[in-house]
Amino acid sequence: MRDYVSSIFEINKFYRIEYLKKQMLDEKRYVSMEQARIITRVYKENEKDPVNIRRAKALAATLREMPIRIEPGELIVGNRTPGVRGGVVFPEGGLSWVDMTNLSCLSKNSSSF
Repeated sequence: MRDYVSSIFEINKFYRIEYLKKQMLDEKRYVSMEQARIITRVYKENEKDPVNIRRAKALAATLREMPIRIEPGELIVGNRTPGVRGGVVFPEGGLSWVDMTNLSCLSKNSSSF
C-alpha cells in the first residue's frame, strides 16, 4: 500500500515539473529592462546619498514596483523578470560583460535575444 501511495505522488511531481518545464521552454527569451529602469531612476533621484543608501532605496523600489508572475503549478514563485526566460540587466554592476558590438538585442522595451 505504501509503495502505491508514493508512486501516485511521484506521478504528480513528474507531471507538474514537466508542465512547468514546457511552459518555460515555450516562452521566448528576452532582455528585461524593467529592473534596470527602476534602479537607474532611483540612483538619479538620490545622487547625493551614499552608495549603500542608494542601493537600499533601489532594492526597495524594485520590490515595490516589479510585477510578480505566479504560474499554475508553481510551489516556489517569483523571478527577477516578469517572465521565466528574461535576462536581467544590472546597471549598478557595470556593463563589462556586454558585447558592445552587438547591442541589436536591446530596444526601448523588453527584447528577444
